[in-house]
Amino acid sequence: MAVSKVDYSLIEGSVRRLYEAKQEKDSVGRYYDQVKKKESVIISNFIFSNIPNQDSFDITLKEGERYYSSHKKLHVTRVRRKKVTWKMEEMKKKLSKEKYKAIITKTYTVTDMEGLTKYLKQCGVDPKKFKKFIAVEQTVNEKSLDMLYETGILSEKELSGCYDVQLSDPYIKISEVKA
Repeated sequence: MAVSKVDYSLIEGSVRRLYEAKQEKDSVGRYYDQVKKKESVIISNFIFSNIPNQDSFDITLKEGERYYSSHKKLHVTRVRRKKVTWKMEEMKKKLSKEKYKAIITKTYTVTDMEGLTKYLKQCGVDPKKFKKFIAVEQTVNEKSLDMLYETGILSEKELSGCYDVQLSDPYIKISEVKA
């Protein structure tokens, strides 16, 4: 069987254009990241210094490289996400049983079904022995918590010390306002 020689010069132009476009895209991405980092700090500082207690503003860009004829109205928002970590043991200590049960969702998982089945076949189930076969996952039902808080049944004082809040680094979100 004869092996024919492949002429790669026929495809070289396409490979070159794709490679160069990828190189340009990577370069533009790095430039964007640098500009974003610098300008986000400047915009955040502007918001903090000039419009405290507010996280957004509208601005109209009058002229620019890509929009000479029509002005662009933009909505600028400083976003800072919050992550709440609930301390279940603290909640259990501080809240009444009724309130705790109202806002906690428990999920029980059987970790050894065979062992549980054997044990349950025997008479006289001992709850302490039964519980060792079960894993309990507790999560805060945020909707129930919000409802109890908004109706005054649960107070901020009661929840004090029951959670940690972590703030993410702020970032700037810019969206075009449609006229």
